[in-house]
Amino acid sequence: MSALPASPAPASQPWWLPAGSPPVAVSGYQLRGGLFYLGVGLRSVTGHGPEPALIDPTAEVRAPGAGKATGLSYAKLSPAGRGAYLQWLASGRQQPTAPGNVLLFISGLERRLLVDLRREGSEAEYAAIAAELARLRHVYAHHPAVDRHASGLLTIAQTLSAVRSDSLDPPAPADVAPPELPPALRVGVARFIAAGVGVPVDWAYSWHSHHPGRGWRAPATRCPDEFASLFGLRFKETFGADGMPINESAAELAVSYAPVSPGFGGQRVVVRTGLPDIAQMVTGPAALRMLADRAQAELEPYSRFLGTKPQARGTAEAFALLPAGVTRPSTPDLRRLTEWASAAFAEPASDFVLVARAQLATLLPTGAAPDLALALALDRRGLAIEPDARFTVDDMDERIVFRRTTPASARPGPGYLPAAALLRLAVTVGVTDLSGLQWQLGDSLALADIDRRRLHARGLLLMRQPPRVAGVVAALAGLDPRARGAAADLLIMLAGPAETALLARIFHLLGLDESDLHRRVRALGEYATDVATVRRRAAESTDLAARLLATPDGAAESERAAS
Repeated sequence: MSALPASPAPASQPWWLPAGSPPVAVSGYQLRGGLFYLGVGLRSVTGHGPEPALIDPTAEVRAPGAGKATGLSYAKLSPAGRGAYLQWLASGRQQPTAPGNVLLFISGLERRLLVDLRREGSEAEYAAIAAELARLRHVYAHHPAVDRHASGLLTIAQTLSAVRSDSLDPPAPADVAPPELPPALRVGVARFIAAGVGVPVDWAYSWHSHHPGRGWRAPATRCPDEFASLFGLRFKETFGADGMPINESAAELAVSYAPVSPGFGGQRVVVRTGLPDIAQMVTGPAALRMLADRAQAELEPYSRFLGTKPQARGTAEAFALLPAGVTRPSTPDLRRLTEWASAAFAEPASDFVLVARAQLATLLPTGAAPDLALALALDRRGLAIEPDARFTVDDMDERIVFRRTTPASARPGPGYLPAAALLRLAVTVGVTDLSGLQWQLGDSLALADIDRRRLHARGLLLMRQPPRVAGVVAALAGLDPRARGAAADLLIMLAGPAETALLARIFHLLGLDESDLHRRVRALGEYATDVATVRRRAAESTDLAARLLATPDGAAESERAAS
């Protein structure tokens, strides 16, 4: 799989590089991932001096030194400080770095969100910036200033994204009420109110579940599905099909933010939405609280019974205590899973957690499809799992559970399954450092953030449980001859001289002639035995990504069969 060739850095005009842009070369560094300004001549927001976040490709850059970078302006950094900043960007903004480098990057997102996108913003770009801010919070949460500014700007990005969205879904009910209502909830409910339309039951329940004064007791927390069902019944009995009318007035929903960028001249920015702020309303939450109290009182006998006999859940004896009309629970009691997830991800830096498949099975009662139930349950808790039973089938003994940075764990894009197959191929031929290859695959196949995280998790598992050669071959068997040839090129670049016999075996199983192996070796040059050489040789070769995506359906089917 070849990396996309690095674009030349602009020399005469400022450029904003959006998320997913091809790598761009600046002073010998391959800057990845986009979401920054690059060029010359862009003035700051106040017009005094250059834009602090602008990366000037003509500025002097030296190798990073031991000293700390100072200042929040690229132009004012020392040459070694610029080297440290560019080195961090080239890592995909993953490596440990000085807080000032993260804040300098955030200052560029500030300008994009608060200035440029007010004229040309799209929901997709707001969502991409929000995903990156959420990721930065997870990775660098131990820096108070980074966490404060990333959190504040994330709220603005999520708010503006919801305002621009043509369709919104209510946030999933909260297990624990957060200190503040989520931006998507505040905007979504406010849009119904501003339009003079009743708030539907799903939005009303989400509003109630996130409200700090919801007053949940054991019937709601012990029996969440039954409680939600009964709440919906009582809501429809009270307000009918038109939803809950809200006649209460409130101040405008506005979000205030103090930019870290000196380019704003120290001015606080206020983003106004033109919508009422439901966080200041009283009558709506009070009415929902009354419905919730009524539902909890009706569920009290059922909840008390399960409290003393938890093993009786799902039995006829328990169902007899449910109020009439309540949907019988079809999902297992997930309290053990919730407790495990809370402990495993207690630290903000805990992004990827390795856990035995057998241990996860003990967190769920026996069911017809425990792997599927587990994936769905983790998704509701803001987590994802790899391998995910909704998308792949495998026999691995371990799993990686990780935080996701997007609102929903969507089906992987068309590039993920070929990328996963090639990652397995790399491990098969002895590659031990997958970081460079993962970035290469992510860039070449334009993987979304959630798919890059899936790929990282898959790599962690593969290093612990290397795949069998036959399984790797099966994973690539669905590719057409051109794509298999592309995979063969990457295999040769990844393998070392000692793996010639293994290469020959895989070529035979792939249906490729062994003489073709030697021809391809001669065409590609010397074997690559380290990540730097792999990336250099891949950049010089043809675009393998386009060829590997020629038959995504076949690749997907073969990966499902062999994972």
